[in-house]
Amino acid sequence: MRICYCTTWFQEDMANRRLVASLSMGSRGGRNYDKTDKVNKVKELTVYSWTLEESEDVSSGRLANDDEAGANLVESKYQMAGGSCRYMFDFTTSEVVKGLSVAIGSVQDYDAILNFEVAG
Repeated sequence: MRICYCTTWFQEDMANRRLVASLSMGSRGGRNYDKTDKVNKVKELTVYSWTLEESEDVSSGRLANDDEAGANLVESKYQMAGGSCRYMFDFTTSEVVKGLSVAIGSVQDYDAILNFEVAG
């Protein structure tokens, strides 16, 4: 869906509707608010990575009766997915490994990345 349709929908009843744009990429600089952002009362919200304990809490209702085995599965997957709830719950472990392998394979200069000199 194009964003113009979303903003039109939002503007039809701004008092009762909320429009959220969720981005999974970190910002390389400060946020520049333009006139439209001010009119629409845009606010920035930072959502931090999940902890292992949070992932275990969410998973507790989904796991089999064996709590210890379930906890081991969650911890094992967390070792690969880290704090990404998208990787934890939307992808299989093999899909996470494949995605991370592609990302790691695309890096051309690890020293620059580790020194925050480039974005990719």
